[in-house]
Amino acid sequence: MIKLLKFIVKAIAGIIILLVVLIGSAILSMKSNVPDEVFEPVMATEAQTASSNKSYLVFGGRKGTGLEVIKVLRARGERVTAAIRPSSMTPEKTDHLKDLGVELVAADATNPDDVGLVFSAGNYIAVVSSIGCLTCDPPSDYIGNKIITDATKLAGVKRLIQISAIGVGSSENSAPWISKVALAKILPLKAQAEDYLAASGLDYTIIRPGGLKSGDSSGFGYLSEDIDAFGYIDRADLARLIVACLDDERSIGKTYQSADETRTWIFQ
Repeated sequence: MIKLLKFIVKAIAGIIILLVVLIGSAILSMKSNVPDEVFEPVMATEAQTASSNKSYLVFGGRKGTGLEVIKVLRARGERVTAAIRPSSMTPEKTDHLKDLGVELVAADATNPDDVGLVFSAGNYIAVVSSIGCLTCDPPSDYIGNKIITDATKLAGVKRLIQISAIGVGSSENSAPWISKVALAKILPLKAQAEDYLAASGLDYTIIRPGGLKSGDSSGFGYLSEDIDAFGYIDRADLARLIVACLDDERSIGKTYQSADETRTWIFQ
């Protein structure tokens, strides 16, 4: 009996030590890594669409990063069209966009006919895709972005910005291991979407944010081609960088990591 108790105590102690090591390594892996060199896109001060019949087209604009992009564009007086999944075209889910003065069109990004109709019904200066879904079937991260890329090219629109994530493609080793485990099914799809866009011939920019936050904007944020860069950023700060890239032709053909240099840990 005593031997059994000793064995149980040792086993419990071993489990506790293992948990401490795992938790400690997870926390350490979440520390940010700010790059030495960053890209500072220059945002236009005047609206690019106010005096034309063109608008910016945003996929994934009902909430999250896409919504923050729309807010930045509308604050500058831009015309904006938001493509919204048909199941979300209800007043309670879209009234906030109508209040911003956004034109709404129904489209499922994984349906090529829907996306094609969006492009045939409008005249767009540029496209922003911030789609992605952990629980959707099928996930939109690749197939949706592929359809958007194809439709953008077919419509003759040159500019497309795609929001990806740190941990995708060449940045695989930059993300915390816990994130790579949680997003194991999604990251390869985002990598396919990046590769497809890069080979499309469009004037593209791919932006890979680190950990995303909402409602705690610091006014800071960076873009970097350093694949080792990692950190956290509020969606509103990320949105300003995205819009600045729309304005700055130096970002064409580039893939950037994005985070906030003032946030060292996820807890900040």
